[in-house]
Amino acid sequence: MAPVVAVVSPKAVACEGDYIQPVSHYFVDGQSSTILQNPGNNNRYQQICQCLNLNGKAEYFYATLYYTQNKIIVYSAYKLKHADIDRVDRWNVEPQLDGGKLKCMGGQNQIPIANRGQRQALNRDYDGNGYDKGNLFPVYHTSSSSAMLASSTLTNAAPQDPTFNRGRWRLHDEAMVELARDCLRAFMVTGVVPGNTVIGNRLRVAKYYWSALCCLKKEGRHSQAFIGTDNNGQVQG
Repeated sequence: MAPVVAVVSPKAVACEGDYIQPVSHYFVDGQSSTILQNPGNNNRYQQICQCLNLNGKAEYFYATLYYTQNKIIVYSAYKLKHADIDRVDRWNVEPQLDGGKLKCMGGQNQIPIANRGQRQALNRDYDGNGYDKGNLFPVYHTSSSSAMLASSTLTNAAPQDPTFNRGRWRLHDEAMVELARDCLRAFMVTGVVPGNTVIGNRLRVAKYYWSALCCLKKEGRHSQAFIGTDNNGQVQG
């Protein structure tokens, strides 16, 4: 089973908020990945240019398409670069999705109290439910401390079965790094297919996790796609 999507290919993605940030360098040939639209609800799907405010300036790390109705990510797109980075488990949110003034990720306290959790997941949605926060742009695919911190935002996560997250999907993340070793550049898009289970406040649990790797070499390019069931099922490609 694979996700069904509508494809468009703009040169720049209009991200949430009152700004536009070109993100073409996250995609092969500068072509954006899939974008889902709902004519009856412009806020249902939100494109996010994932950034941190570093020294007073926004620094961008990857692109995300987020499904606000189910509070679950659709995909994250990034360049795969691995380095041994110590993980800091501090989760951010996107204040701009729920009426905050920051255009980059930040703490929950940057969202007006009445708006918190309206259009995105919060830490408390995961409390006591037995699921991991599964990063779609994983720490293992980052190459700097800043990128590692940027990967820990709840719009880059979906509820993931712990055995799958720490088992076969972790091995899959490691395998992608090995596949990318001979690439001049390696582009990844990783996403989910929502299931029927809901936890917390309307947070939908993913049924499938999928990823696609495009490896650029001097002699050409090679692409592979993979999908696995979120119950420690085999990741197939």
